[in-house]
Amino acid sequence: MKEVLIVDYNLGNIKSLQSALSFLGYSSVISNDPSKILRARKIILPGVGAFPTAIQYLNKYNLLEAIKESAKIGNDILGICLGMQLFMNTSYEFLKTKGLGFIDGDVISINTNRNNLIKLPS
Repeated sequence: MKEVLIVDYNLGNIKSLQSALSFLGYSSVISNDPSKILRARKIILPGVGAFPTAIQYLNKYNLLEAIKESAKIGNDILGICLGMQLFMNTSYEFLKTKGLGFIDGDVISINTNRNNLIKLPS
């Protein structure tokens, strides 16, 4: 059976994700152990919340370097929602925060430099 590691860093609905993976025929493990992340060939970085908080949690659990090294050695990593935003170089959500740097670009508000023309949910 195909196995996926779901990164647990206190942000994300990981049990729902685990159920969805099971429905699709994947086994999964939830972990915040850097050594398990390095051994996993398929990784999901979920996330619901604020970019700066996510980076703080990834640092708290010493996961940033493990995730970067995992990508460097060619493991598959999928970011969902905030998890994908973390792939960017920098975010300007609340305060300027450095991301993982997998994707060259920045996370900015949809309305930045657009005179608030796009209605955002509140």
